[in-house]
Amino acid sequence: MDGPLISINTAVAVLGEVWAGALPPFGLLDSDDVSVLVGQMDDGGLLALLDRVTDLGRRVDAVTAAVAGEVAERSPVGSRADGLAHRSGFASPARLVAASTGGHVGRAAVLASVGKATAGRRSLTGEALPAVHPHVAAVLHEGGISVDAAQLIICMLERVASRVAPDVLESAEEFLAGKAALLSLDQVVKLVTEMESALDPEGVEPREEVLREGRSLVVKEDTSGRIQLRGVFDPETGAPIKAALDAYVSFALRETRGHNHPGGTACDAGAAGAGAEGGAGAENGAGAAADAAGDNGVPSAGAGDLGDRMGARVMSETRSTAQLRADGLADFARHVLGCTDRVPGLPATTVVVRMDVEDLQDREGGCGFATLDGIDQPVSVATARRVACTAGLLPAVFGGASLPLDLGREARLFSRYQFLALWERDGGCASCGQTMFVEAHHIVEHALGGRTDLSNGVLLCSRCHHRVHRDEWEIRIDTAGRVWFIPPPTIDPTGTPRPGVQRQTLRERNRHKHDNPEH
Repeated sequence: MDGPLISINTAVAVLGEVWAGALPPFGLLDSDDVSVLVGQMDDGGLLALLDRVTDLGRRVDAVTAAVAGEVAERSPVGSRADGLAHRSGFASPARLVAASTGGHVGRAAVLASVGKATAGRRSLTGEALPAVHPHVAAVLHEGGISVDAAQLIICMLERVASRVAPDVLESAEEFLAGKAALLSLDQVVKLVTEMESALDPEGVEPREEVLREGRSLVVKEDTSGRIQLRGVFDPETGAPIKAALDAYVSFALRETRGHNHPGGTACDAGAAGAGAEGGAGAENGAGAAADAAGDNGVPSAGAGDLGDRMGARVMSETRSTAQLRADGLADFARHVLGCTDRVPGLPATTVVVRMDVEDLQDREGGCGFATLDGIDQPVSVATARRVACTAGLLPAVFGGASLPLDLGREARLFSRYQFLALWERDGGCASCGQTMFVEAHHIVEHALGGRTDLSNGVLLCSRCHHRVHRDEWEIRIDTAGRVWFIPPPTIDPTGTPRPGVQRQTLRERNRHKHDNPEH
């Protein structure tokens, strides 16, 4: 009867143990100020405490959602004075909950919505029934996902419910609920967006037409003489624009890396760039990442153009990202208007178009949609086929014949195509998730016998790469291709593996679908 409270009490007890273990055994400065106490904890204890506090917070939020949902249930629309909220002096159940929590009305509405969707039900005869979304409810009440992640999944499932078979919908819910417990909220947003397109592929292409019809670019001059641009682009039109500008910005930042800090020298920056195993990443994804650095982590021909145009390689970069994009657009325009050379500061850039081989060949078993580099919104298969024929776009087909990517001991550095394959798996730095200055790292070092194979490679940003070597973290890749980081005893004496950040690929979702053919 007291299951949820027992769960919370257990979480509190575990939190108390972690708290006591995180405090120093000697020289403790006693205080009632929590900031003073946590300030005395070592790094490992502080991180363990953060995990426990977060777990407890999610469990409490789940109970709060259940209470808010019941308040909403007792305050039905149109009940007027008969509803709980009106009898308590509030215009709506959301306002009642917001007054109690001290939060926004919108947040209270989310709590109530999730609470109602994850609450157990009763039949007309009094028989106990599962929640409308039982898989989300189970993970939510276990503290596995946040209320926000639950809301994203529930809202998407309700949007497509009228067009998707119930068994398929349940399978999708189970899959999303399980994956959401391992992902950040930003990754859940992308996963849910792609799953909606997979469940309702016929809705992708009509939506694209609406987005394409709404594209626009307004250019005007204000009274001060500044040129103002205001644009809205559909994914197909906007993807190459975003890729080119992101590559320009990334290249400019790479050229001046080390020069924006006191004592930085050109030699420092050169060592930082040339010492990478496999190249550097860019904001727009694998294409720019691989092409910006070439096969061996060394900038491609013409890499000095931007530094020369700025005056000298040792000059500090003082422009903001927005200013870099503005300068990049101006450079592109000058190039189009008559420059015979390539655009200054822009490395060769590739936009990757990701789709299933079944979709490419118009066969059964595909996802029914594709994705473009740097664009969260999925596109239709027809659009993917069309843009994949465009110069500068690289189709990454999942499930078909691939290039030979395992090079064994013959090559020390990861090739461009291996880098692309690692990017498809890791989606950036496998440790922190960022996509700037990403390098391909040998898990077992080449000098110690490590092979230059995908199973021995992982993408890491410069900071995480140095941290892994310095602190001697262990990295493992399981049979599903998921990257795990095992901390050294100095950070976590238990050596509990920590999941890395991973791109949710079309193929992984399709494997789930194919493993459950009845769905």
